[in-house]
Amino acid sequence: MSFPAKILLALLLGAAPARAQKIRAQVPLCPVSASAPSLPLDVRLPQSAAAPSALPPSAVPPDLALGATPSAPGAPAPEASARTDAAAAPAERKLDRLLQQLKKALPSDDEGVQAALAKIERIFTSKTSAAAKPPRMQESLSPEWVKKRIDERRGADKAVLKKQSQIRGQGFDKAALNPEILTRHNSSYTKTIPVGKVTNQQRSGRCWIFAGLNMLRDMLVAQGKVRKNFEFSENYLYYFSQLERSNLYLGKVIREVYGKKAKDINPRDLGDIAPKIGDDGKFADFQLLVEKYGLVPKNAMPETASSEGTDRLNKEINDSLGLAAQSLVADARRVAKTGGVSRAAKIRKESLTRLVKILTAHLGTPPARFARTTAGRRRSYTPQEFARKFAGFKFDDYAQVGSWSFRKRGLAYEFKKSFLGAPAPGDPPMNYRFVNVDIKRLEQLAVKALSRGKPVYIYVAMNRDVDKKSGIMHPKIFKRADAYDLSRRERGRKLSRAQATSLELNNGSHLMVLTGFDRPDKNGPIVKFRVENSWGPEFGEGGVFHMYREWFREHAYSIIVPKNLLSSDELKAWQSPARPMN
Repeated sequence: MSFPAKILLALLLGAAPARAQKIRAQVPLCPVSASAPSLPLDVRLPQSAAAPSALPPSAVPPDLALGATPSAPGAPAPEASARTDAAAAPAERKLDRLLQQLKKALPSDDEGVQAALAKIERIFTSKTSAAAKPPRMQESLSPEWVKKRIDERRGADKAVLKKQSQIRGQGFDKAALNPEILTRHNSSYTKTIPVGKVTNQQRSGRCWIFAGLNMLRDMLVAQGKVRKNFEFSENYLYYFSQLERSNLYLGKVIREVYGKKAKDINPRDLGDIAPKIGDDGKFADFQLLVEKYGLVPKNAMPETASSEGTDRLNKEINDSLGLAAQSLVADARRVAKTGGVSRAAKIRKESLTRLVKILTAHLGTPPARFARTTAGRRRSYTPQEFARKFAGFKFDDYAQVGSWSFRKRGLAYEFKKSFLGAPAPGDPPMNYRFVNVDIKRLEQLAVKALSRGKPVYIYVAMNRDVDKKSGIMHPKIFKRADAYDLSRRERGRKLSRAQATSLELNNGSHLMVLTGFDRPDKNGPIVKFRVENSWGPEFGEGGVFHMYREWFREHAYSIIVPKNLLSSDELKAWQSPARPMN
């Protein structure tokens, strides 16, 4: 290496750390993309949930940290570096020229020299700094740290050890129950509406069908049109839900594999294209089924072993769909390679014909017509006539109102993901939209509907703070802090509704019906809501659950209420074009 080249290399190696230090000082610890939308104040994460680089050193246990690289000592503050930018620019341009000269002067066949040059160039052209990266952390836990924490548990207070022994023996839900909540609870309600007998979805995910039919049934009970022991056939609607979602599955496969080049059709991607079907659904799916296929009484199409335990049936359906998917892939490849007429329509029809055979074997044959005695007169109905003339429920009179974090209030949104698909030509309109409001307004609308004798279809996150035995739904029904022996600082920490939603820890998962509320003080707040669930009489208080106001405000996501309860602004939003939710 020539003497001038050595001097240039020395100059650049000496200048590089200084430049890196200046860049580090200019980059914020937690940079945010300029294109990212700002979050409302009530959904910002607390400081403890920020990027690791923003945490104080004391927040990371010393025996877990591998040694995060701190900022260079003496680095200028951001404002100071901003003042020196103009003065530093000429020097930086000079260093850049030196780098280019050096690259030309140094031998290109010397691997050591080229590695040094590459390192210098990375520093000079870097867009981010080391300080913006997360600290280096030890991949596996230190055995010493683990032993110390477990030893601490062995030496815990005797009362704590006893409580945790009960949790292991009895289960958390029983051992950690909060006696104060149980003592304060009562089953009194100041407003209730007539309801039918408790229903039971058994080992299935059909809560959305049960809740919808319970809501319709309760209205008919209040009108005196049916007795309390009357029940619509959930199995009837479930039959068509599985047929409709199977058709949607096949349509997704066809759209994805046809029209592609043969080399781009990969069978292993089918699981992502059209995942296995299940029982899930929403109110909009319930609406589609009722308006398209009608309703029948339970005795016209009763429950079966496969409707009460749907796992086996869904496996059979998915296996049949899998055969169809492979046939579609093979046909799409043939068309892509050699041309010719696609067999997609034929494969689809054959598959759906096979699925009708499977569904009928497991669930029975849906009736085309049935007889029912009404007001002392024996009448014959088709399912569509029974829904329209007997039940008389008009979906257009109702609207969905939701309270979702990260969405603007007072606007309409629409779920683009559906379980039964978008409506085909001639199908009834789908009710996937909702008006977004704050949780206080959601509560007010639920109370308004119940005050007028209307049951309220509700979508909630049912995976937390529910005692299935008593039916009490309350954020403090379990004493977690005592059960886990949490410190005072740990006891005070809790995710907000928005934070839990953003982490997908608290999302809608179950549908039920509100049938009453308790407000002892006419001018005071609601204490709790009465809930009609579909888990049978063995759960809750004979099938009834008690949703306390505090729980509603944390875990309720949307309700179905009469449109005439909406304000003029909410009704205008409901009728305006909806924004996509997904």
